[in-house]
Amino acid sequence: MIPINLNDAEIYHLPWKHVVIKNILPESTARSISESKILSEYAETSGVPEYGKIQINALKYDEFEFSSIHEALKSPELVEFLINKFNEDVVNAYGEEANLRKNEVYPTNDLCLFNKSATPFDDVWKASTSIKDQTILSHGNAKGWHLDMSNKLISGIIYFREVTDNLKESGDLLLTSSPTDAIKKIPYEFNTGIFWANLPWAWHSVTQREVSPNNLRRTVSYHIGGNKNYNDYKHNTDKNGVPVFGFRKVNIL
Repeated sequence: MIPINLNDAEIYHLPWKHVVIKNILPESTARSISESKILSEYAETSGVPEYGKIQINALKYDEFEFSSIHEALKSPELVEFLINKFNEDVVNAYGEEANLRKNEVYPTNDLCLFNKSATPFDDVWKASTSIKDQTILSHGNAKGWHLDMSNKLISGIIYFREVTDNLKESGDLLLTSSPTDAIKKIPYEFNTGIFWANLPWAWHSVTQREVSPNNLRRTVSYHIGGNKNYNDYKHNTDKNGVPVFGFRKVNIL
């Protein structure tokens, strides 16, 4: 099995706890995704929309010779590492029914190819400050501030940026926990994984990415979930228990 590198994992606590793991896969393995011509051809023939993505379900990984990568990301070592880091937070937020040590867990990962992030950066802010129904914020990837689907207890995204991808607007991850908190930006980088507990205040978004016919934004979405929905999106709060109904632009950390 392809080894997972956990030695380079770093834990951060602002704006909420998250783990960043650089060099998460062996370099040669990561390059098989970032430099895959099969993926490029697949995206070209499938037609990545200008705003949107192509998502390759893990069941189709064999078609791209990525089945070993899928198995690596499902490895017990990674699952145990993430449960150690986040299970207490999950239980505190959702109760014992979300306890990953007492319930069956489902680690999954899907490969996503983007030509461009779904919403230009300025429009992200416009949408975020005008939306009142928070259920809207939970739909889709990179459509403004959102939480992940409510059956996910631990979420993650793994980046496989191409060597030739020199775009300044590359599609970086933004994190925040409330309208008054500063935003943290995590750059879109090669072979880097970011993981967090999908808590009611773990808001995140993606910055604008320039259109590039030669470079796709290559990511693997990851989550560990249970067998029910744990989060009621209509009653989201920030970390201080204050209801959240929109966001305003604040400083990057």
